[in-house]
Formats: sequence, structure tokens, C-alpha cells
Amino acid sequence: MKVLIHIVRALLIVMGVLVTDLQAQDVSSTPVLQSGDDLKLKSGNNLLKINFKGVVRELFIEFPAEIKKGKRYPVVFGFHGDGGPKEAYNRRLSPYVTKYNIIGISIQGTPKRVGSHASSWDHHKGSNVDVDDIGFVQYLVDYLNKTKRADLKRIYATGGSSGGLFCYRLAKETQLFAAIGPTKCGMIKGSHEPDSNISPLSVMQVIGNQDKSFNGSNKRLTMYSAEQRIEIWRNFLKCNPKPSINTKIMDMTIKTYVNDEGLEVVYCMLHGVGHAIPKQIIPVMDELIVEFFLRHKKL
Repeated sequence: MKVLIHIVRALLIVMGVLVTDLQAQDVSSTPVLQSGDDLKLKSGNNLLKINFKGVVRELFIEFPAEIKKGKRYPVVFGFHGDGGPKEAYNRRLSPYVTKYNIIGISIQGTPKRVGSHASSWDHHKGSNVDVDDIGFVQYLVDYLNKTKRADLKRIYATGGSSGGLFCYRLAKETQLFAAIGPTKCGMIKGSHEPDSNISPLSVMQVIGNQDKSFNGSNKRLTMYSAEQRIEIWRNFLKCNPKPSINTKIMDMTIKTYVNDEGLEVVYCMLHGVGHAIPKQIIPVMDELIVEFFLRHKKL
């Protein structure tokens, strides 16, 4: 029955029944705020432009329909793949904001080079995106904390392709996150491996077995294969080598490895899927990621 509900919800989203009000918002008329300003956030969808360290960043911050004063909410960041746009993860997270009482944040990446329309993330040291993406994420979390909106034990990040790579860097180089959910991406050798400085967190990887990064890569960026990535995180967190859950939903095989503290490494493999994930799978996959996030608090 639960699987049937997921499938029906997926069909409704594809048919356009679940929509947000972002289409009615005009970014060209949105004033540019400075990073020290009051963002004047309200319930529902907030379209913002913020000047952070000399770079104007566009983003959506969406709150549940009813915000309780003094209540702190889990925060889920969604990072698009190369090219964007910021609307992508705003649309994808929007159905779960009020349902699960979370704050959804979708930021527009910045161009790889001057004049380019393709935006990406500073997902590893030496990338060709010359902005402080990590600093901007930290700033947003700090702001939501100071205004008593964010639950600092429940900060999460998901993303696809280059946005997924950025999740790995955030996990390695900040102490912000309770869990990450990178999708359809690799993990860069020499940049993303967990080490003794990392704050332990749960990881859910979603990848198609026909994705270009499934077997790793030795081209522009050298990456681990999907199996190697899971093994690295499973060993780092000292998870049981035998999955506690080994199940199949739709065309997804899901294996969950757990350690003694309850941290999880979840491997979700999409059968017969390449880099472009089918529309009917995306909402089911996204809700599984959100439900995975909300199982975890920062230790």
C-alpha cells in the first residue's frame, strides 16, 4: 500500500497537480539584499537575491504553510546539476515542506566562466567556479539559527550531478550536516574521502546502474565507483558489513548499513537508469531521501 501511495503521488506531480507559486514570482523585480540584512522571511516560498562577498546569489527559501513562533525546523538544501536552475530543487522539495515541516532551500549556482549561462558549484578544491559556495551555505544556516528558525541538529543536503559532488564537499569541510543524499554523481578521489576531521554523518547515495559515474571515472575528474563509495563510507562509519535492509521499491534496490550509533549508509541503485532519472521515479526517490534525512540528528 505504501508503495502504491508513492506511485500515485509521483503521477500527480508529473501531471502538474502539485505546483508551487514560484511561477508567479519575478526575479528581475526582486531587490538585492546584503548578507547582513534582515531577509524578512515568511511562510511559503521566498524568492531572494543576496549580495554575498560581492556576488549576487539567487535562491528560494520555502517554509511550511504555518510557522510556529519559536519553533525550529529541519533544513534541507537542494543543489541542482550543471546549468541549473534554482527552480529545479524548489519544485522537488516543495511537496514535502509542509508535509514534513521542513525548510527547503534551493540556490542558483554561479557561472563556470564569465558570460556562461551554465552554472555549477565549487564542489572540489581547484574547481573552475571561483565563489565561496561553502561560505554562503554557512551564512544561510547561521542566519536561520540567529533568527531561531533552524534546528542545527537537523541540517541536510541533497543534490544531483555536480550538486551531488558539492554535498560530498560540504560533508567533508563543514560541521553542519546530520546527513547528505547525493544523487547521480561520483565521488572525487583526493577531494571527498571522509577523514578524522569530519563530523560523522549518515549518507544516502542514489545512482543509476547505467549512469556515467556508476563505474567511476578516469576522465576530467577521477572518481570512485558506486560500490567503492559505499564501501568507503561504510568502513569509515564502522557499519555492519551486512545490510540491515535489502529491499526493492519500483526499479530501485535499496541496501542500508547501520553502525552502533544508528548512523546509516544507504545505497539506492536505480535499475536500467542513466544520468537522466525518469520523471516518474524522481518524486519517489526524493521522498525516500527526505524520510532518510529525518531519521537522523547530528550527534
